[in-house]
Amino acid sequence: MRRVEPDDGWQRPQRSIPTQEEREAHAYLLLEEARLRCERFENGPLQSELRLIHREIGMAGLFASSEIPSSLRHALLDAARLYGESPIPGDPVAVLEVALGRACTAVERCLIARAPADHMHLAHVHALGAIDVLNGWLSESTPPQIRGGVD
Repeated sequence: MRRVEPDDGWQRPQRSIPTQEEREAHAYLLLEEARLRCERFENGPLQSELRLIHREIGMAGLFASSEIPSSLRHALLDAARLYGESPIPGDPVAVLEVALGRACTAVERCLIARAPADHMHLAHVHALGAIDVLNGWLSESTPPQIRGGVD
Protein backbone atom coordinates (compact mmCIF):
# COMPACT_ATOMS: atom_id res chain seq x y z
CA MET A 1 0.00 0.00 0.00
CA ARG A 2 1.30 3.41 -0.97
CA ARG A 3 1.56 6.12 1.65
CA VAL A 4 -0.23 9.38 0.83
CA GLU A 5 2.13 12.33 0.92
CA PRO A 6 1.01 15.96 1.14
CA ASP A 7 2.57 16.68 -2.25
CA ASP A 8 0.27 14.08 -3.87
CA GLY A 9 -2.50 16.67 -3.90
CA TRP A 10 -3.92 15.57 -0.55
CA GLN A 11 -4.54 18.39 1.85
CA ARG A 12 -5.60 18.29 5.43
CA PRO A 13 -9.08 19.82 5.80
CA GLN A 14 -8.79 23.40 6.99
CA ARG A 15 -10.84 24.57 9.91
CA SER A 16 -11.85 28.16 9.84
CA ILE A 17 -10.76 29.73 13.11
CA PRO A 18 -12.28 33.16 13.62
CA THR A 19 -9.90 36.07 13.90
CA GLN A 20 -9.94 38.31 16.95
CA GLU A 21 -11.67 40.99 14.89
CA GLU A 22 -14.40 38.52 13.86
CA ARG A 23 -14.86 37.44 17.49
CA GLU A 24 -15.21 41.05 18.60
CA ALA A 25 -17.72 41.79 15.84
CA HIS A 26 -19.76 38.74 16.86
CA ALA A 27 -19.67 39.79 20.51
CA TYR A 28 -20.84 43.30 19.58
CA LEU A 29 -23.69 41.91 17.47
CA LEU A 30 -24.95 39.75 20.34
CA LEU A 31 -24.57 42.55 22.89
CA GLU A 32 -26.64 44.85 20.70
CA GLU A 33 -29.29 42.16 20.28
CA ALA A 34 -29.52 41.78 24.07
CA ARG A 35 -29.67 45.57 24.53
CA LEU A 36 -32.51 45.86 22.03
CA ARG A 37 -34.42 43.03 23.73
CA CYS A 38 -34.08 44.94 27.00
CA GLU A 39 -35.65 48.01 25.37
CA ARG A 40 -38.82 46.05 24.60
CA PHE A 41 -40.01 46.01 28.22
CA GLU A 42 -42.72 48.42 29.30
CA ASN A 43 -42.37 50.85 32.15
CA GLY A 44 -43.06 49.21 35.46
CA PRO A 45 -42.05 49.03 39.10
CA LEU A 46 -38.62 47.63 38.21
CA GLN A 47 -37.80 50.26 35.62
CA SER A 48 -34.61 51.24 37.47
CA GLU A 49 -33.29 47.67 37.22
CA LEU A 50 -34.13 47.57 33.51
CA ARG A 51 -32.31 50.86 32.98
CA LEU A 52 -29.29 49.49 34.82
CA ILE A 53 -29.29 46.27 32.74
CA HIS A 54 -29.69 48.33 29.57
CA ARG A 55 -26.87 50.67 30.59
CA GLU A 56 -24.50 47.80 31.45
CA ILE A 57 -25.21 46.04 28.13
CA GLY A 58 -24.78 49.35 26.31
CA MET A 59 -21.42 49.99 27.98
CA ALA A 60 -20.30 46.44 27.14
CA GLY A 61 -21.29 47.04 23.51
CA LEU A 62 -19.49 50.38 23.46
CA PHE A 63 -16.24 48.81 24.65
CA ALA A 64 -16.62 45.73 22.42
CA SER A 65 -17.10 47.92 19.36
CA SER A 66 -14.32 50.39 20.07
CA GLU A 67 -11.91 48.73 17.61
CA ILE A 68 -14.53 47.90 14.95
CA PRO A 69 -14.55 50.17 11.89
CA SER A 70 -17.57 52.45 11.85
CA SER A 71 -19.04 51.08 8.60
CA LEU A 72 -18.94 47.53 9.97
CA ARG A 73 -20.30 48.67 13.34
CA HIS A 74 -23.32 50.28 11.63
CA ALA A 75 -23.93 47.13 9.56
CA LEU A 76 -23.75 44.98 12.70
CA LEU A 77 -26.19 47.28 14.49
CA ASP A 78 -28.63 46.97 11.58
CA ALA A 79 -28.30 43.18 11.75
CA ALA A 80 -28.84 43.25 15.52
CA ARG A 81 -32.04 45.24 14.99
CA LEU A 82 -33.38 42.42 12.81
CA TYR A 83 -32.93 39.97 15.67
CA GLY A 84 -33.36 42.16 18.73
CA GLU A 85 -36.64 43.69 17.63
CA SER A 86 -38.21 40.53 16.25
CA PRO A 87 -40.65 38.64 18.46
CA ILE A 88 -39.59 35.28 19.84
CA PRO A 89 -42.18 32.93 21.32
CA GLY A 90 -41.88 32.21 25.00
CA ASP A 91 -41.16 34.11 28.17
CA PRO A 92 -39.60 37.45 27.20
CA VAL A 93 -37.46 37.54 30.34
CA ALA A 94 -36.07 34.10 29.52
CA VAL A 95 -35.35 35.31 25.98
CA LEU A 96 -33.46 38.31 27.40
CA GLU A 97 -31.58 36.01 29.78
CA VAL A 98 -30.51 33.72 26.92
CA ALA A 99 -29.54 36.65 24.68
CA LEU A 100 -27.44 38.17 27.45
CA GLY A 101 -25.82 34.82 28.25
CA ARG A 102 -24.91 34.29 24.59
CA ALA A 103 -23.46 37.79 24.40
CA CYS A 104 -21.37 37.28 27.53
CA THR A 105 -20.04 33.98 26.18
CA ALA A 106 -19.06 35.71 22.93
CA VAL A 107 -17.21 38.39 24.89
CA GLU A 108 -15.42 35.69 26.91
CA ARG A 109 -14.26 34.07 23.67
CA CYS A 110 -12.49 37.33 22.85
CA LEU A 111 -10.50 37.00 26.07
CA ILE A 112 -8.79 33.76 25.07
CA ALA A 113 -6.55 35.49 22.55
CA ARG A 114 -2.81 35.52 23.15
CA ALA A 115 -2.97 39.15 24.13
CA PRO A 116 -6.58 40.07 24.93
CA ALA A 117 -7.24 43.76 24.58
CA ASP A 118 -8.25 45.96 27.49
CA HIS A 119 -11.45 47.06 25.76
CA MET A 120 -12.74 43.46 25.76
CA HIS A 121 -11.92 43.08 29.45
CA LEU A 122 -14.01 46.18 30.10
CA ALA A 123 -16.81 44.82 27.89
CA HIS A 124 -16.73 41.61 29.93
CA VAL A 125 -16.97 43.51 33.23
CA HIS A 126 -20.09 45.33 32.02
CA ALA A 127 -21.68 42.20 30.52
CA LEU A 128 -21.20 40.43 33.86
CA GLY A 129 -22.68 43.48 35.60
CA ALA A 130 -25.81 43.19 33.47
CA ILE A 131 -26.06 39.49 34.28
CA ASP A 132 -25.70 40.24 38.01
CA VAL A 133 -28.53 42.78 37.91
CA LEU A 134 -30.73 40.43 35.88
CA ASN A 135 -30.10 37.53 38.26
CA GLY A 136 -30.89 39.72 41.27
CA TRP A 137 -34.02 40.97 39.56
CA LEU A 138 -35.20 37.44 38.75
CA SER A 139 -34.61 36.21 42.29
CA GLU A 140 -36.50 39.07 43.95
CA SER A 141 -39.67 39.76 42.00
CA THR A 142 -41.86 39.42 38.96
CA PRO A 143 -40.41 41.22 35.93
CA PRO A 144 -42.50 43.78 34.01
CA GLN A 145 -44.42 42.94 30.87
CA ILE A 146 -42.93 43.32 27.43
CA ARG A 147 -44.39 45.85 24.99
CA GLY A 148 -46.90 44.32 22.66
CA GLY A 149 -47.87 41.50 24.98
CA VAL A 150 -46.59 37.96 24.81
CA ASP A 151 -44.74 37.14 21.61
